[in-house]
Amino acid sequence: MGNSMEKRYCLRLPTSIDIKYYSGRDEHRGVITNISLNGMCIKTDIQCPPDEELEVVIPAYNEEIKVPAKVHRPEEDDRECMGLEVTESPEGYVRFVDTLFFYYSIV
Repeated sequence: MGNSMEKRYCLRLPTSIDIKYYSGRDEHRGVITNISLNGMCIKTDIQCPPDEELEVVIPAYNEEIKVPAKVHRPEEDDRECMGLEVTESPEGYVRFVDTLFFYYSIV
């Protein structure tokens, strides 16, 4: 019952999207390795502590989508990855994720 996969209630799509994110005023770079409407996993050299609030900036549609997120946990099987919970879903983020899932469903 303590399995982290059992706690997930939203399908995640594997990706490789270069992003930047902000922890306080510090800018960092990373790659989204999987994404859903409720969260994402970011591969990065910098690990943030659980519950830290971040702003993830995703380049899409010739703009930057700013997504507020909270560090949910470091990924247990990959120390370079952080699991993030999306705390607010801007319209652009919802559209972006929906588009990825649609594209993935037809290929």
